[in-house]
Amino acid sequence: MKKLFIITSMFILLGGGLWLLNTDTFLPNEESKSESPILSGIDTHELSSIFIKRKNETVELVKEREGLWKVKALNYEANTQKIRKLLLKLMEVKRGDVVTKDPDQYSRFKLEDSATKRPEGTAAGDVLTLRRKEGTPLLNLVLGKKRSGGAGQYIRYIGQPAVYVIPEKIWLDSQNDSWLNKNIFDIDSKKLVKTMAFKQDKKIFSFEREKAESAWKTKKSGKTEKLNQNEITSLSELLKDLDFSKILPADTSPAKTGRQKLAFFAVTLFDGRIFKMTIGEDEVKDDNVYYCTVEMDLKKSMTDKSLEKVVYSFNKRSKPWIYALDSWQGKQFLKQRSDFYKERKND
Repeated sequence: MKKLFIITSMFILLGGGLWLLNTDTFLPNEESKSESPILSGIDTHELSSIFIKRKNETVELVKEREGLWKVKALNYEANTQKIRKLLLKLMEVKRGDVVTKDPDQYSRFKLEDSATKRPEGTAAGDVLTLRRKEGTPLLNLVLGKKRSGGAGQYIRYIGQPAVYVIPEKIWLDSQNDSWLNKNIFDIDSKKLVKTMAFKQDKKIFSFEREKAESAWKTKKSGKTEKLNQNEITSLSELLKDLDFSKILPADTSPAKTGRQKLAFFAVTLFDGRIFKMTIGEDEVKDDNVYYCTVEMDLKKSMTDKSLEKVVYSFNKRSKPWIYALDSWQGKQFLKQRSDFYKERKND
């Protein structure tokens, strides 16, 4: 019985060891706990670029100056708010316990990087690198798989052996388009828009108002026509935070962008700025989008130097590109003249 008890105990210990080896609920030593944020001790003012690698996709975000970032691959302005959100997350999320310091265990947690060997067919982790201007890393992190059986994720600092667990998963977006500042216009239409003009099939029609509080009007044969004010206002309000879904180079084939036939839309603001849009009349069915180009101009009588700088900056960003508008947005700029008039009741 004594021998049987010893053999049984050995099997229990062996089974427990195998369970610990194959589970994500590894219980670390209390001495290995660390409650420091992931970005602990790092001065983010030194930050010059952010590099993300996920599977076979990479994104590099480059700091132009304080408050302005660019997506390097597209040479286009990045979404600063999204970058701040990522950095804030890194400053808030704290490292938990050290799970292991054994490199042979990295594959188990999907924490290999390009410098570590891994068994064929196993996945490497997501890599996040923050660099200084001179190229030296402020942070070099690999994020592994989500902790099964509970919240959290495994991480490792590249060049260091320890594997940590953090209390929540950090998602790294590796799509270049996803990091763009997608705002095309940001016009307070209720206060700023003075006129709107359309041109389709060589026919031009337009609406205007004297003041921001005035009703929209147009004149025909010397008579003021009855307009659907809500319809016009609804269109003008699209100019507030109008976003694109993706961009293509300006020299992209019209056949690919549905721009064989073009319509034109323009708004003049009370301050003298003019926003112009040229939009393809054909929807790109595969993507459910309409493609347009945009630019800004000033009234010829304007000599405001500060506004001239605004115009130059806007066009420098927008002219190299064609913007994709979601189908429901694009259709608003292709409305016919009759869409903006009140229906007349039969007498």
